[in-house]
Amino acid sequence: MWRRLFSPKWLCIHIGVLALIVLMINLGFWQLHRLDAKRAFNSQVTARSTFEPVPVSKILSKDAEVTSLEWRKVIVEGIYVPSESVTIINRSQDG
Repeated sequence: MWRRLFSPKWLCIHIGVLALIVLMINLGFWQLHRLDAKRAFNSQVTARSTFEPVPVSKILSKDAEVTSLEWRKVIVEGIYVPSESVTIINRSQDG
């Protein structure tokens, strides 16, 4: 009975199962790291969305850091010119 478990066929099965166990454990850790990243992103979005709206002319400057402006509420004033409008259909954002 025990001798059969050490045959080449069974050794390949054992190695395959061990590889799958290692893979599943690593995928579990990957999911936990992804959860941490999502929580950090969500807290950043929540914090920045609670700021008071600021006129866009105040926050946009040549030395402004773009990453610090993400998810900020801004006030934009302008004039709508229907003849200059452009329609972009079926375009996804970031990918």
